Amino acid sequence: QKLHRDTPGFVYDVGGWGVEALRDATFCLAPSGWGYGWRISVSLAMLCIPVIIQPLVEQPFHDMLPYHSFSLRFAPADIPLLPQILRRIEHNRSRICELRRRAAEYYRTLMWEPPGIAYDMLQVSLCRRTLMRILQGQWRMAPSERWLPRWYKCA
Repeated sequence: QKLHRDTPGFVYDVGGWGVEALRDATFCLAPSGWGYGWRISVSLAMLCIPVIIQPLVEQPFHDMLPYHSFSLRFAPADIPLLPQILRRIEHNRSRICELRRRAAEYYRTLMWEPPGIAYDMLQVSLCRRTLMRILQGQWRMAPSERWLPRWYKCA
C-alpha cells in the first residue's frame, strides 16, 4: 500500500472511497481485502475502470458478466509496474472510452439499491447454479422427477 503513495497521478487514501474521489478518476483499484465486491460496484457507478487485483477470487456474477469488457485484471506481481502499465493503457483513448461505455452498460448489475438489479442477478445466478447441478447429476432425483423443474427457464 505504500509502494505508490508518492507516485504522481496515484491517490491513496485509506477510508477515502467516496464518490467525490472517484468522479474524475480513470482507474479505481479493487484489490483483495476489505470491501470485496464493494469497490467494483462503486467504481462502475462512477464509470471509473476497476483495476482488479484479486488472484483466485471469483467476482460477483462472474458467470454472467463479461468483466474483461469493463475492467482490468492484474496479478500481485504487476503492482510494482502498475503506474507504467496504467499510463500506457490511459493513452489508448479508444480503449478507455470502450471500457467506460461497457461500465455504463453493466454498472446496475452490481447495485443493490434502485436502479440496480443485483437482487435479480442473484436470483438468476442461484437458479443457474441449481440447474447446472441437476443437469450434471450432482443432485439425485427420483426417476419420476428426472425432468427439468418448472423454473428452469429462469436460468
